[in-house]
Amino acid sequence: MLTGLLVSVITATVLGTPHTIGEAILYQKILFNLLTGGLIWGLILIVVLYFDGQMPWETSPKLKRWFWQIVLSVPGALLIDWYGVHIRNALLGSEYISHIFWYTDFPILILMLLIIQYLFQQAYLKHQLINPEPEPARLAVNQAQVSFAAHISLKKASKTYQIPVAEIAYLHRQDQVNFLRQFDGKEWIWDQSLSALESQLDPKAFFRVNRQLLLNRNAILSYEVLGNRQTLINLQPALANPAFLNKNRLAQFKQWFHA
Repeated sequence: MLTGLLVSVITATVLGTPHTIGEAILYQKILFNLLTGGLIWGLILIVVLYFDGQMPWETSPKLKRWFWQIVLSVPGALLIDWYGVHIRNALLGSEYISHIFWYTDFPILILMLLIIQYLFQQAYLKHQLINPEPEPARLAVNQAQVSFAAHISLKKASKTYQIPVAEIAYLHRQDQVNFLRQFDGKEWIWDQSLSALESQLDPKAFFRVNRQLLLNRNAILSYEVLGNRQTLINLQPALANPAFLNKNRLAQFKQWFHA
């Protein structure tokens, strides 16, 4: 990642300045721009980490994530670059011409943002491939002797309801809130983690598709392995967002589904 920062900043500086490699001011500008680029890099990292939690690459629409990531990154990056150029030129005694910023710095900055965010995306996907989501720990006992929950309790206002497990279609996470949906479409807020409910359910009937989705076998209408190594699962009742299987769990999912 450090190499990406160095390459993108040096390339942007060389393309965005009239100075040649024989002029000392070029290298002075590179040093100042490395500081500014580091601040922009940090800003983008904060935005990327936020979306890694809200819209993981392997389960979210790519164009939607790219759009919102850019929308949140560009204003802050522009402010950092704008004031960074002002301070740099003042310290180096260079004249600041505002329209040059929009002709050179702005398009180069946008290109730099895209490059940096692409590098973060590739690092994320590589990490997911090397370090797949760990499987929930299960007791090494004969499953025939394990007693799984037949009902779960849910509170709404002052009332407590008993929901038969057989009526649970899936549990999904959206906007940092866990929701439990029944086959008849009723939806409840589940105030514990998905793992907490998963530990109570029969693994022959329920499968953890990804970090945001735990589903009942009977909620699956079909599944389709796409050309980009993603697996789309069609559910009933349907989810608002597409349900994608964690890429590292395809073999285990097929074995479970066809058992």
